Amino acid sequence: MSKKMTNRPPSMNSGGGRKRNLVIVIAVVLSLFASWTLLAYSGALEPLLKQKKKAGGAMSIQSFNSNSPSKEYIYAGGRLVATEEPTSSSGCTPPAAPMLTTSVVSSVITLSWTIPSGVESFDVERSPGISLPFTTVASNLSPTTANWQDTGVGFSSVNPDGTNSVVTYIYRVSARVGQCSTASNLDWATNISYFEPLTPQQTIVKARHITELRVGINAVWKAANQTPATITWSEPAGGGPAGLECCSIKKIHIDELRTKLNQAMDAIQPGYSGAHPYGENLVQYSTPVRATHLIEMRDRVK
Repeated sequence: MSKKMTNRPPSMNSGGGRKRNLVIVIAVVLSLFASWTLLAYSGALEPLLKQKKKAGGAMSIQSFNSNSPSKEYIYAGGRLVATEEPTSSSGCTPPAAPMLTTSVVSSVITLSWTIPSGVESFDVERSPGISLPFTTVASNLSPTTANWQDTGVGFSSVNPDGTNSVVTYIYRVSARVGQCSTASNLDWATNISYFEPLTPQQTIVKARHITELRVGINAVWKAANQTPATITWSEPAGGGPAGLECCSIKKIHIDELRTKLNQAMDAIQPGYSGAHPYGENLVQYSTPVRATHLIEMRDRVK
């Protein structure tokens, strides 16, 4: 019985082809396993694994874990399909900070500020000290509003018996866009009523003027959270409570008032005293104390 011969050509290096295909398969499997391991280690697959247990193929967006909080993962049918940067949680961009200035004229506190681009409204806040809570005293002011007067503060004079209700208030204005807001710098105003106006080259400086300034400056000092809470002045200028006109005015009184006021102002607005220097340095036994020196400090006490 004869064997039947076929004409099929022998395969060329068939064993080598099978080996090469096997290597490719192993490489693909290892690559997929490495990618899966990397995602699992990062925590990215936690939402995916949870969604595998759910029925349906709805798309969802979930925040990435704390290792990469700047990204979001997008899933469809329980599978990761894309990543993207998240939008702001508040949905708005904070505006630039307004610049606030305060002034006191005829027992009226006026706040003025700049208007940043794109602002939608303003809020005004007030506090009796930088370390104390702020209270909103005006809200949702028009975006075109650039000033506001505080009529909720009563003014107080310094009585001959030494009693007073003088308080320095700290203000700030917030510019608002949607749910975002940016606060201005801090500024202050004091509810002190002086017993007489000062006129350069006309008003004779009295001890009572110094006494009033001490009360006003101590109010700014307290609002700035300086210690001790009450300033101890080195030399009396006004005598006892009933003798406000008793004593002469000296250079030491002006220097001391300036020093304490500068310290308090700089605690509220760093660098304020350097940006608002006094017009004249007093020289011992040479420079006479003038109304101008007191006017400068009154303007700073506000």
